Formats: sequence, structure tokens, C-alpha cells
Amino acid sequence: KDLDLSYNDFTGTIPSSFLQKVDPDTQINVDLTGNIISGVLPTSLDRLRQLTIELADNKISGVSGDLCDEDNPAWMNGKVGDLGCEAILCPPGKALPLGRQIDVTQSCTSCDGGTSDAPFWGTVRCTSHIPGTIERDFLAKLYRIANGTNWIDQSNWNSDKSVCTWFGVICDDRGVVEINLQENGLGSTDSRAISSVLFGLPYLEKLLLSGNAMPLDLLLLPDGSPLEVLKISATGLSSLAGIGFATNLHRLHVTDNK
Repeated sequence: KDLDLSYNDFTGTIPSSFLQKVDPDTQINVDLTGNIISGVLPTSLDRLRQLTIELADNKISGVSGDLCDEDNPAWMNGKVGDLGCEAILCPPGKALPLGRQIDVTQSCTSCDGGTSDAPFWGTVRCTSHIPGTIERDFLAKLYRIANGTNWIDQSNWNSDKSVCTWFGVICDDRGVVEINLQENGLGSTDSRAISSVLFGLPYLEKLLLSGNAMPLDLLLLPDGSPLEVLKISATGLSSLAGIGFATNLHRLHVTDNK
């Protein structure tokens, strides 16, 4: 039996009643990857003998040793018997792209920042615990090359404060996901330099720059760019070549250009 509930923005904890009506000997695969589930994985799941439950990229705070002992060798497609708890989830301070160990050749990797970089069970990558840290250099460069000192509103820009407090910058727990600097006096003729900076932001989903004299070079968009919304009307844009790289894009504003 398969139950796919991945990437649904589920919050809260897994209740102790979860899967309790399933026959203990049934082989069941549950995918809860990429939600916002918190708390400890309930020990009530221990009754299931052949459970595979994917929980990577949530906010799980604990996994009981009872779930990964010799009583559950068939859990996680038989990996718990060989690998222990890390076959369920990598512990805090460690990470793997799948959030857990799947064979003996690749153990969960320790993060340089320890639990600051990976505070939960099932972390898929080691990241700073301060959203926006990895984008600071990019945004500081944007300020320098886009006439930052003459922007209409430049609150907190190029300061020691978190980039998530800089005017027009919005973050989530990953980092910078939106930049809204429309009609704010940005200016640059170096479209390649500007584009390299903005399209280098790894989590940027919304980029709103309309009304600034700052054309972009869309050929510098990375293939599979995370951009979902791009507003660059009245910026001096001369070509849409490269827009196809933005495979996640669902809103594009390009009026009043060349």
C-alpha cells in the first residue's frame, strides 16, 4: 500500500493514532517528505513490521530508538536492520540529500555548523541557521552596481542587519525568496553583471523590478530556475531570449520595453 502526502504544507505532529488501523504485517509506504511536520516520531508506529516512511525536510525533533532496534529489521525496505536509526532519518547535525541513509556506502554527513546548520532529524542539506546569509554577498554587490546610494528607499541595505530586513527583500526559512524593488531608482547598463547576481540567488521565486532602468540578460537564467514570478516591465529589456530556462515561471510582466 502507498500513501503519498509529500509537499502539502502539513503542520503539527504525527498523532499516535496514525496508521493504527493498518494490519501490522502489511507492507506500507508513506511519503511525508517536504511538509512542516514537527515533534517526535510516535512510538505507536512500532507495531508496524514493514513500514517505509519518508520524512525528510520536515521539522522532526526526535526518533525513538524503539523504532530502529532489532525488532524492526524490515523497516525502510529492510535498511533499519543494517543501518539503524539513520535509515529512518539523519540525526540533527547531519544531512543527506534524501534526509536518511539508504546504503552502507554513504553515511549521513556531519555539517560544519553542527545542529545550527541541521537542527532537525531528516535535514537534506547543511545550511546556515540564519536565512539569507548565503545571499548577503550577492545582494551587497547588487547595491554597489545598481546605483544603490541613489535608491529611493534603501533601508538597511549594505548594513550589518540580516538581509531579510533589507527593504524589498523577503525570506523564508531557506533564504531570500522575493525581491521587490519596483520603481525604486535602480540603474545599471551592465545587464550581464546584474543578471549574474540576481539569477545566482538559489531560492529566489519572485523578482519584481519594473520601473527601473536596469535591463536583464535572460540568457543567464540557470536551467530550471526557481523563479515563479518575474516583473521587468519598463526596464529597457531588449530580448526574451533565455526565458525558457525559467521552467517554473507562471507570471511574466515585460510591457513598455524595447
